[in-house]
Amino acid sequence: MALRTYVQGVFSDSERKSMQAMLARVTEPVSYQAFQHFITHAPWDADRVWRRLRAVIPERRGMLILDGTSFPKQGPESVGVARQYCGALGKIANCQVATTVALWTGVRAWFLGATLYVPDTWLTPERRQLARIPAAVEFQEKWRHALTLLRQVRAAGFALTAVIGDAEFGDVTVLRAVLHRLRLPYALGISSTLTVFLGRPRLVAPVPRGLVSKEYAAKLAKRIQLGRTTPVAQHGTPEDASENVFGQHTTHFATADAEGNWVACTATINTSFGSKVVVPGTGVVLNNQMDDFSIQPGVANAFGLVGAEANAVAPGKRPLSSMSPTIVLKEGRPILSVGAAGGPTIISQTLLAIINVIDFGLPVEAALAQPRFHHQWKPDELKIEKRAGQQVLRELEKRGHKLAPVDSLGAAQAISFDAQAKVFFGAHDPRVEGKAEGF
Repeated sequence: MALRTYVQGVFSDSERKSMQAMLARVTEPVSYQAFQHFITHAPWDADRVWRRLRAVIPERRGMLILDGTSFPKQGPESVGVARQYCGALGKIANCQVATTVALWTGVRAWFLGATLYVPDTWLTPERRQLARIPAAVEFQEKWRHALTLLRQVRAAGFALTAVIGDAEFGDVTVLRAVLHRLRLPYALGISSTLTVFLGRPRLVAPVPRGLVSKEYAAKLAKRIQLGRTTPVAQHGTPEDASENVFGQHTTHFATADAEGNWVACTATINTSFGSKVVVPGTGVVLNNQMDDFSIQPGVANAFGLVGAEANAVAPGKRPLSSMSPTIVLKEGRPILSVGAAGGPTIISQTLLAIINVIDFGLPVEAALAQPRFHHQWKPDELKIEKRAGQQVLRELEKRGHKLAPVDSLGAAQAISFDAQAKVFFGAHDPRVEGKAEGF
């Protein structure tokens, strides 16, 4: 009877949800003491209720809506009540807030779960005891509640086609990264104060070099006024932000010594600033080489490469990579160490360097300086350096090639060994800054 009274009271059209107001709205009599005991001794964890509710929802496919639902309160006694942003009033006010999720099928919305947001001010030993908050309940941001509810909904068998939410969730980089890992499309709001240069490189603008320039830093510093705060309506943008950008970046180095030790090492963070995550306290930027997996058949990655099921994400697999650190042997002894940076062009660069040294007999420095070209099937175009010459370009076009002339293609490093003279020759790519050094 107390449960029925509670449900009738909660879903009534009255704005007041106190025990007295609920009892006044129902027709079947129940004692105030029994009703109070039911509410004050109810289990904290409502997972069993939500599991039963999700089990009877007839529609199982749709978009998941993340939301923060607020409940204005007059008094401070209800668990979770605090001075915080109240969406129902559009301002900071005394209220409770719950993180909620609902399934939108295109016709109707099904409520799938809610979690009470408990501010850390409620988690002191004294307030825990008075409110009977279990010791296992710890402070969690609303976006963490949202992720927990999302995982529960997926575990219940719902097929989510997308996730929708406002900037309260969209501003959280970790949440967006998790949705990406789960391969869930999302449409999340972003605050106007959040920089556009944070995010997956395929989904945002390239990162301008000006962000780390001393000139841009000095320009921003001039805006600081020591006597008062300075309003910042929106983020700044360096000069030439759309043209002068950080490139996708891989590094290769080659080394060898008189003891017969040879190294060809290629390292990458894949695209500009990798995943844009730095390991705290180390300065190490994590890569985003998950982009080298095929998201789905026929969909190109950041470098325009197209894959299929064989390169799909799966446990225990490593993504395909164009990195080709190579050591060439002659009669069992190393004579050339070579590799390159430049995404899918790495294979072409490495092969061309080997051909120029081994087949054409060029010194390693001259081999790296030769004009380069590259074709990767899709897109159906031949990238070729303009310094190959107009005659070469015209002849290729006559043969049906669709040309994509570029000023510079890649960056390779190499070491060769003259067995007769017993001398090492090192070369860095003249297209980029670098150095070859012997000790």
